[in-house]
Order: sequence, then C-alpha cells, then structure tokens
Amino acid sequence: MALGIGLARRGGYIHMPVLFAAVYAGWVVPQLWSLVVRRVAPEGALAALLFMSLLCLAAVILGWRMGTRRTVNPLAGLLPRVHEGKVGKAAVILTGFALIGFLGLGADPIEAQGSTMWTGHAAIFSLILSIKTASFALSLMYFLRRKTGLSTALLVINVVMFAPYIIFYFRRHVILEACLIAAYAFLVVRSYAVPRVAVIAGLMVTSMGMFAAEEIRGISGEGQVPRLSEIAEIDFLALNPINNPQASPEIENAANLVSAVQISDRYTLGGQFWNRFVFQYVPAQFVGADVKQGLMLTPWPAELTYSVTGYVPSAGSTQTGIATAFMEFWYFGCLLFYFNAYIMGRLWLRALAGNSWDKVWYAAGIVPSLHMVTHHSAVFYVSFSFFVAILTFVAYFLRGNLRANNPGGLRSAGLPAPKA
Repeated sequence: MALGIGLARRGGYIHMPVLFAAVYAGWVVPQLWSLVVRRVAPEGALAALLFMSLLCLAAVILGWRMGTRRTVNPLAGLLPRVHEGKVGKAAVILTGFALIGFLGLGADPIEAQGSTMWTGHAAIFSLILSIKTASFALSLMYFLRRKTGLSTALLVINVVMFAPYIIFYFRRHVILEACLIAAYAFLVVRSYAVPRVAVIAGLMVTSMGMFAAEEIRGISGEGQVPRLSEIAEIDFLALNPINNPQASPEIENAANLVSAVQISDRYTLGGQFWNRFVFQYVPAQFVGADVKQGLMLTPWPAELTYSVTGYVPSAGSTQTGIATAFMEFWYFGCLLFYFNAYIMGRLWLRALAGNSWDKVWYAAGIVPSLHMVTHHSAVFYVSFSFFVAILTFVAYFLRGNLRANNPGGLRSAGLPAPKA
C-alpha cells in the first residue's frame, strides 16, 4: 500500500516509505515466501520475524509523516549551511577527499579493489572513498544548476569513481546509490520526475538483478566487463528465492538470530551500535587487533546465533537490520527505523527549502537508510555520522553561514509540500 500510494505522487519514489516498501517487496517478501515454503525456520521465530518486519515498516511510515510535518525543524540549527556561491568550492573539496580514497584503493590488486571487506590501509581508503556519495550528489546538482568547465570536470571525476564498482564489480549498493542520487538530483534541482512506468520497470529489474549479482560477477571475472550476450543467458527468474530456495539466505539468517535471542533472552541494548562504531572507526593497524577486539561489548549476531542454535550463516550473507534491531531492543527496536525516517523527513524538508548544499544531506542518507533493512540496524546512524562530520568540517572551513541562502519555501523546487 505504501508503495502504491507513494508512486501515485509526483516524485514520491524518492520518499523513504516508498523506498523501504520497494526493498520489502523486492527483497524481503521473496525470501520470506521461500522460508515459509521450505519450513526451515525455528519454531516461533518466523512469526516473530514477520511481526517485527511489519512493525519496522509501520515505524518508517509514521516516522516519515512526523518528520515531514511543517513545524520548526530541529535540525535547522544543527547542520551548518554553505552559501550557494561557495557550493562549487565545497564540491571540489568533497571530490578531492573521495579521490584520495579512490586512488589509494586503486593501488591495490584488482581482486582487492572489488572487495567489500577491507583490512589495513585499504580500510582507511575505503572509508574516505565513501565520501563519493556526497561528492557525486553535490557535483551533479552543481552541474545541473551551472554548466561550466569546473562543474563538468567535477561530475566526470565522480562518475569515474563510481564506474569500476558498477561495470567491473557489479556492486549492488553502488548501482542503487548512483541511480537514486541521479533521480533525486533531477527532481529537486530541475523538478524532473522519472515517469512512473520507468520507476516500476526499474523496481522489477532491480529485484531480479539483486539475486543474480553473484552470477554476473562470475561472468566478469577479475576486472573484466561482462558482455550483454552473456548476461542475457542468465535465468533471472530461476535465481529468485521464490523459485530457488537456496538463493539469498539473509532472511533465514534473520529468523535464526531472532530464535537465538528468544532462547537466550540476550538483548544487547545498544551494544551492536557500539560494536559497529568501533569496527568502522577504530583502526586496528594503529591500536592493535587485540585492543580493538577488547573494545567490543557484545557478541556479533552470527556469533550469538551459532553459540545458541549452532546455525552457521552462509559466507557473505547479512543478518538483516530487522533481526539486529530485535536483538538490540526486542520489538522496541522498530523505533530505530522510526527515528531514521523522522531524521530523513526533516532533511527532506530542508532539501526542498534550501540550496544545493542543503539538498546533499538527504542524498547522503538514502542508501545507508535502506541498508537498515538489508544489512544492520546501526548502519544509518554509524555511516551517516561520518557524512555529518565531513560535511560539517567542509561547511565551517568555507565559513558558511547558518541562514538559508534560498528561503524560497517548500515550493522552491517546484514540488508539492508533503502532507502532514
């Protein structure tokens, strides 16, 4: 229902409830169906997981509605602004940061460049490279407003930083990130909304391609571009969990984690947030692996599942944010999704009323928000805090003022104000 209502509104496809509903429809539901058919979920875990899934989606819808209410925005004075005249300089700085990470990873072997689990110096470069989300969004919006030599060069550099992870390594989150940021930029800058038919077709293609990623990567090999004829030979329907019970076992992982938590009655109460923060921001090469491990407060989800039930998740699969939210705070973990949607709602209002810099905050939070469903409930809060730190540093470095440069109201982007 949330998906249908959102798509009926102009530009609604970029709203959080619609994006979450799309992830549910294309990723969660097929795996839940497979789990029901195979009947491999521990007793009582499937019902608990289904109820938790519905609570999380409802929390997103409620959080977005509360966040997009036209009241005083509590984030207005917290996030510094940059004058529209300095957006070009901001784009240069962000692109420069991201380029350092890109070139640093480029010095590694091809197989390391395509990895998603870096160690050593590569982990630091990958963190720096993650700034490309904000730099691409800002550069694209800067280009759409002012087609100059500088804006064109910045956009080309950012496209180049995205290209290898899309063409050679077929990283699903990078493809999704690039498409959503582009759709968002054209919407809020040029007031161009992607036709609904194209959005629906894109959702279908994304759902099929999501479960065929490994096969496509297998075709490409190490740094090779797969041919269209080879991709056409893949049976995408057969790889969907509805037809292939062994595909994408994340929801099965989630059911076993929920069961382990219920049996052990061990709720981490924020411990997973701390673990994710330490894992992402404490470099083992500086403090030592033992010190870093000692900073961890609670077992990782997979460790708890194995210790209680003996279940071993498939290599490379996730535990889902739905299950880790349950591990953190029982059913109250759905509030993590509520606050995420609320924050994104406030950023959406800021994007509609502000200049290019004000719009980049929302762009930076789109994919981390969706990863709360597919990966971990702490992803948005841990990852987005890095964007906040970098963007704040850039804003104060440029001595941006704290007043909106373009207080044109919600209709300044040519879009209808969201309903309360």
